[in-house]
Order: sequence, then C-alpha cells, then structure tokens
Amino acid sequence: MILQVFVDLMPFIIILMVTVFFFSMVNVVMDAGFDRGDYPKVQKFLVIFLQNFRLSLGDISALEYDNSWGKADASLRYYAIIIIWFFWVLNIFFMMIVLMNFLIAEVSQTYDKVKSDGKMLLYQKKAELNLLAFKIFKMFGKRSYFKVIVFTYPKDGDNGDEDGDGFSAKITNNMN
Repeated sequence: MILQVFVDLMPFIIILMVTVFFFSMVNVVMDAGFDRGDYPKVQKFLVIFLQNFRLSLGDISALEYDNSWGKADASLRYYAIIIIWFFWVLNIFFMMIVLMNFLIAEVSQTYDKVKSDGKMLLYQKKAELNLLAFKIFKMFGKRSYFKVIVFTYPKDGDNGDEDGDGFSAKITNNMN
C-alpha cells in the first residue's frame, strides 16, 4: 500500500522538482539569491535550489539581490527588481496554492483506491475461508456441495463497511 502511494506521487514529485528548478534558474538569471547562512560551503545555485525547495514547503524567506545592475540606469534596476519580486510572489503562489492542492488531490485519490482495494481483498479472503471450510467439511464427509456462503461481521453489527448490505444483496440476487 505504501508503495502505491509513492508510485501515485511520482508525477507530483516530478512537477515539483521541475518547478523548483525553473524558479531557481530565474533567480540565477536575475542575479538574485538567498542568505547563505544555512549553507555556507555550498555553491550558489545549490543554495538557491534548496531555498526554493524550502519555499515550496512553506519556509518563506525573502530574496537578496546585490547591486549588480549598478552601472545600469535607474529604470533598468527598478524594472529588474520588480521582475525579481514578481517571480518570487509567483513562486510562492504556485508552490503553496497550486502544488499543495495537487498533492492533496493525489493523496486523496490514492487513499480511495487503497480503500476500495481493501474491500475487495476483504471479500476475497472471506471467500477463501468459505472454500477452506467447505474442503474441511468435505474431507470429513459432512458436505459435498455448498449450501450457503457465510460472510462474518462483528457481533454488534457495526462492521465499518457501509457497502456490506449492498454486497450481500448483490450476492443474493445473483444466486436466485
């Protein structure tokens, strides 16, 4: 079941890494970065990549941009800073809102799939127990054919399975 979760989350992980890489490249091209205090001996691109990944997890930190446009005119610096902050806000919005909702949808879908597979497995195991009981009865000469199929539920009637009555109704209709 855990393996199924990882298989289903592969598209999300790929999209997340591509997005983190994209926003890291934007920061490199615009000569913006993050504080290197957490990673003092790591290359600049890897620091930017890790910080963008941390942004995707909700660890919001502000960008740092040096004055590398010092020789450019003031309007170019102004527009460059606006572009840097626009992509930073876009990064936060896309990572936190869009990708987190995608993650929630993927996990919910996987949970539903595993839950429905669990019901099927439960009925399969109960049918195997019925077959085993039949073989034991046949071995002792008690039965040579099936008269009934027995599915057991807890004594208080609460089996935690809302579909139990519907399943038994389908079996009954098919047997008649």
